[in-house]
Amino acid sequence: DKFFLLLEFGMAKKSSDDMITSVKRGHRTKVLQGWRNGVAPIGYLNNLDKPKGERNIISDPERFNLVQRIFQLFLGGEYSIRQIQKQTFKWGLKTRQTKRQGGKNLATSAIYRILTESFYYGWFSVKNEQTGEHDLVKGAHQQMITEEDFDLVQVKLGRKGRPRPKENRHFSYTGKIECGECGSMITCEQKDQLICSACKLK
Repeated sequence: DKFFLLLEFGMAKKSSDDMITSVKRGHRTKVLQGWRNGVAPIGYLNNLDKPKGERNIISDPERFNLVQRIFQLFLGGEYSIRQIQKQTFKWGLKTRQTKRQGGKNLATSAIYRILTESFYYGWFSVKNEQTGEHDLVKGAHQQMITEEDFDLVQVKLGRKGRPRPKENRHFSYTGKIECGECGSMITCEQKDQLICSACKLK
């Protein structure tokens, strides 16, 4: 009995290992074809009309243009993240409804996540099985904005994936003009100083 039990365990382990290998092979194949695995971000849909393993990502006809307007408003420079969030309430933009969750308004963190997600300009992140680091792969899905606009969004945010520091003063041309010599983006900051009325020292 112990011998047959060990044999059953060995066969089950072998079957599990083969399944893991097969799933990883399927994931690598999809990535090579330009399709990201997992749930599509807001503005896109997983194409459930195709069988498993062949499903691609298509534009969400209900949300694609609305998410695109988020980028347009932010690039315009007249709306803050909080103001854009209020605009999404007026548009009726909500998360995709599923059996257990969804159908809710976008939080501020969701707006930041959209603005820093490389998927929207045509690339997505994939974990390298050898190094463990994440590499960017060119996607086959319809991109929502250009790479240049995405880079400009990151400049306006300060650092990719991090909230933009709150400023009391608005600088109109921050992130919109560049140095004519080196090509670096022009930025600016407000500095305050106190001067002694007696000795005139700062």
